[in-house]
Amino acid sequence: GDLTITGNGTIEGPANGAAFDGKALIVVDGGKLTIENGTLTATGEGSDGMYGVYVLNGGTAVFGKEDGTGPAITSHFAAIGTNNTTAPADITVYGGTYTANAAPSDSDWWSYFCAPVYAASNGTYNLAGGTFTGYYGISSRYADTDQDVTIGDVTFEASSETDVFVDDQTGSTQTPDRKIVSTANTRTLPEGYNWIRQADGTYIVGEAAAKIGTEYYTTLEAAVEAAQAGETVELLKDVKTEGITVDKAITLDLAGHKISSDAPAIFKVESAGDLTITGNGTIEGPANGA
Repeated sequence: GDLTITGNGTIEGPANGAAFDGKALIVVDGGKLTIENGTLTATGEGSDGMYGVYVLNGGTAVFGKEDGTGPAITSHFAAIGTNNTTAPADITVYGGTYTANAAPSDSDWWSYFCAPVYAASNGTYNLAGGTFTGYYGISSRYADTDQDVTIGDVTFEASSETDVFVDDQTGSTQTPDRKIVSTANTRTLPEGYNWIRQADGTYIVGEAAAKIGTEYYTTLEAAVEAAQAGETVELLKDVKTEGITVDKAITLDLAGHKISSDAPAIFKVESAGDLTITGNGTIEGPANGA
């Protein structure tokens, strides 16, 4: 199947959406759906309700046009949802408005679904544009998914003040390869998660080793390389290094953590370098120092 919906019309689900919990207005089961415009509405109440569009079994869904226009989809749970940790989905959103009306107070543990985009399966999720309104903006529930999420020039209106909800639940034997990338580090995350700056200027959700101000880095080496003269690099966890060259004036705040290495020189301070080490941490050389 390959269905395109256009014409600025209305698709309206049953008034008693709570009776159809877990169902959706449109199910994309392996085929392709394109919604260029129009208004879609799915209802629900409390912990029961419908989805807008449900994509499974390798389905593809495209919302809006490349000019940034798109449909208005309002649902109780996710306006766009996928199947938990299983067959991939390929989703692209160019524009439009997407609203999930449910809140955790209504849905108890179903808080994952209280986002206009519920990204639960393997596959690609390209949010190039649009406005996403809900308790969260987008929900990525499972760590063990081969999932590639890209967040571009979008607007999140999240009542929880968490734009991107990230959880590390397991649900299949899929090799973990979840990747959530944003073009800005201003998208709010749950406590314990950080946007890690990449070489291309984008940010990825990950575990940071060090930071400079509000910029986080996966390795201490990357943070030292990115630091400008006069800045402070703060260590966030114990790390091991093969050696770090310092060629500018920086401060390294160990913040109580440890740097270890099998290399004979952990730091090489060159002629233009000026390194200050603080933070009551530990620097440990190779065990076979002989």
